[in-house]
Amino acid sequence: MPSVNGIDFGNISSIKGVPWSLVSNIVGVSVSHAPTSPYKFYYSSLPSTTSPNVTNTTSNTILNSVLIPSNTFDVGGVLECLIRIRKSGTASVYTWRIYTNIRNSLTGASLLAENVVSTGNVFYNETIRYFSLSRGSLNYLGVYQNQTDLGVGASTTSLLSSIPFNLSVDNYIISAIQPSSSSADIIYEDITLIRGYE
Repeated sequence: MPSVNGIDFGNISSIKGVPWSLVSNIVGVSVSHAPTSPYKFYYSSLPSTTSPNVTNTTSNTILNSVLIPSNTFDVGGVLECLIRIRKSGTASVYTWRIYTNIRNSLTGASLLAENVVSTGNVFYNETIRYFSLSRGSLNYLGVYQNQTDLGVGASTTSLLSSIPFNLSVDNYIISAIQPSSSSADIIYEDITLIRGYE
């Protein structure tokens, strides 16, 4: 447990709103240790530096592929995925998807989520999905549900679906985009944030 000058303050995360990670910078205060991160897995790219600019194609194209190393989770947990898509121009509409695979490829990948953007003047699309991991499975709701229907406090009539998900091997979370027509519009992934809790 964290302590200041030998006094144990228990399992608390801040003093007067100041996080333990900053307390060590205060003159005359020593911190025995700070609380560990609540995440079993954390990936962020803000803005994304790995996404290609997708243009003049109708191919299903990987925007980002995030490795979750083997044995990151012991028995299960929750994955939170936040992905923001940006687009220039109004000529194209597109379908955006999340997959998982044991390799960095769409070949053999399992589809977890799909969002069809059917209006050309949608320049910004942000999606959050939650997936639970348990007993060797990844569980999800409504692949084809619009993500705004599955936010905090939302409900859905979709039944829970699941696919095998081996925690003892490497797994990838892959986002991809497929324009419905070839145009000069540029589509790219602006933000990728994936967090894992156990």
